[in-house]
Amino acid sequence: DLNPGNLSHVATSTATKDLRVMYDAYCRAQASPNFHFWSSYIEMVSLLLRFIRASRTSDRGLHLSCVLDMLPWCFAYDRQNYARFMSFYWLQMSQLPDTHPDVDEFLRQGGFSVQRSQNAFACVPADQAIEQTINRATKTTGGIIGISRLPGNPANTVVPWEC
Repeated sequence: DLNPGNLSHVATSTATKDLRVMYDAYCRAQASPNFHFWSSYIEMVSLLLRFIRASRTSDRGLHLSCVLDMLPWCFAYDRQNYARFMSFYWLQMSQLPDTHPDVDEFLRQGGFSVQRSQNAFACVPADQAIEQTINRATKTTGGIIGISRLPGNPANTVVPWEC
């Protein structure tokens, strides 16, 4: 009988922890480059799946944990911009409870993702929701260029600029 209570009990049991320690020791003992390649691939995919879960379930704690776990990979693969900005992002977000408690509470309640349906696993990050909304709105004849060239578009009117 596999239910959340039993799964939690199995995941936190000493036998599972001992098995994890033995597996980690086994992985460290392997000398094959092929083994290390596939092991790191599995670790990265697992991290990506956890990150997606954090976004889909609006779990800010898991989100920040995943960002912190991604940082070594950004440095290892010489992704300087990701490493630089994700480090700053994680630091700022982890200090929110002290610097901006009201914003922290909003984000803890799921404010960093958008849920458009009643499905429990259907949240998307806010920037993705904005992009999807804009893309849907521009599915017209002529696309975004056609919309921007319409006579009533404010971008087509010249606004006097006073210096």
